[in-house]
Amino acid sequence: MQKGFTLAETLITMAVIAIVMTISIPMVMVSTDDVKPLFKKAYKTVDTVVNEIINDSAFYPNGLFTNNTFCNNFFSKLSTIGYDPNNCSNTFVSVVPDPTIPIVGVSVATTSNGMQWYSVEDDFEVANCDNMATGIDVSRSCIRIYVDVNGVNKGKNTNINGAGYLPDIFLIYVTDTGQVAVETSTMNTYDEAYMLEH
Repeated sequence: MQKGFTLAETLITMAVIAIVMTISIPMVMVSTDDVKPLFKKAYKTVDTVVNEIINDSAFYPNGLFTNNTFCNNFFSKLSTIGYDPNNCSNTFVSVVPDPTIPIVGVSVATTSNGMQWYSVEDDFEVANCDNMATGIDVSRSCIRIYVDVNGVNKGKNTNINGAGYLPDIFLIYVTDTGQVAVETSTMNTYDEAYMLEH
């Protein structure tokens, strides 16, 4: 009667474990490389669309964004899935997901690349132009756009950095004059300004 594993059985078992680990480890690892190019794409999208519509005299003849038109004009330039213009009224409330409390996010729209867009329907307000944004005139009116770069079904769905959270929702500021900015902090690899610089 055999009381242990043979060398062949042990090697086969170790080989199977190694194969399973080789397949599964890349699937569970999360790095900035996953969201960095997506954030850069989202930022470039916002910058391009904002510049296009602010310079369109049919939309904004005086060169200033207005509360009731920005959202619909913004999404008219993007390819969206299931977009409802009613979501752009300032009575619609988008909810940015928060993993610290059980809140299901409610986005204004989803673009064809799977990105979820939040707070685009909000009004331009001076209070939104805080000192956190890079180089914007804090006396201007701003809107804060949150974008979940990999969609609602991937990542932690958070804009919190640290404590086990790796953000995949990022903040982009837009002023009523069409300036696009991000927060100034470059301390962490998940900070918006850091990702744009590197």
